[in-house]
Amino acid sequence: MSRELTEPDRAGIDSPSEEAALVEAVKVDGEAFARLYQRYRLPIYRYCRARSRTDEDAADLAQQVFLKAFEALPRYEDRGLPFSAWLYRLAHNAVVDAARRPERTTPMDQLTTPRETHLPNEPESSALEADSLLRFQQLIAPLTEERRHLLTLRFVLELPTAEIAGILGKRDTAIRSQLKRALASLKEQQHGR
Repeated sequence: MSRELTEPDRAGIDSPSEEAALVEAVKVDGEAFARLYQRYRLPIYRYCRARSRTDEDAADLAQQVFLKAFEALPRYEDRGLPFSAWLYRLAHNAVVDAARRPERTTPMDQLTTPRETHLPNEPESSALEADSLLRFQQLIAPLTEERRHLLTLRFVLELPTAEIAGILGKRDTAIRSQLKRALASLKEQQHGR
């Protein structure tokens, strides 16, 4: 997956201190939220897309995440983690809540590919990313929900283990161990075929 969509300068936020200042500005002036939205809309959408069945479901979930974030931002407290960890936690909760609701299910082989997350003049790049995401979903489908979630955070969103630990409320060493076990399961599954 490409890192270009998650670079901090995508919305003019160059450092954690600028991000923290923007978060504080949003608490006073809600219109500043647009910059945070622009910065995180694609990464949050991609996270939701990797954990949902359709593009529409992912778009709805991402919209819910930003609505909840906007409503909860006045109560947000910086706890030393990147702001994105808080957003990914909201996204995780939205995905879990959506999974609890009874819905029709779609077989993995009938899943649609994600919407373009690249610029329209990059169709090859977009197609490759869509194909890569679909293959990834198929590869991790036999794993537990917890392991699928962990691998999605690490390899689709390319988050560092420290940030994953913040999102999941666990220690970095625990995340590293869980990743090692999840990858061993994948390897065992592939050799068992």
